[in-house]
Amino acid sequence: MPKEFIEAIEDTLESNSGFGLWFEDNCEIGDDFKIGKEELITASKMNFKKLKDELKKLDFVYNKDKMINKKRGIWEGFRIKHDEVEEIEEDNEEVEGL
Repeated sequence: MPKEFIEAIEDTLESNSGFGLWFEDNCEIGDDFKIGKEELITASKMNFKKLKDELKKLDFVYNKDKMINKKRGIWEGFRIKHDEVEEIEEDNEEVEGL
């Protein structure tokens, strides 16, 4: 992702206290990342319209035609952070190296 785009997103997040803080704490940005509508609604506990509006401010476009996990509707360019999964994987690598 272009550096200017990432900086613009970070600036928007800083100025948008409620959703921006939640997004910064719970999501990570990347070209290959995507998230389904249902997963994001569940994670954020927000309704679809509010999510769509807030993410549009960050230049993330909802695509109603694409699917993930056999469910229609995704955003591309970010995903929910999975810190617990990463920590477990790192611990397994340390054990394997013994």
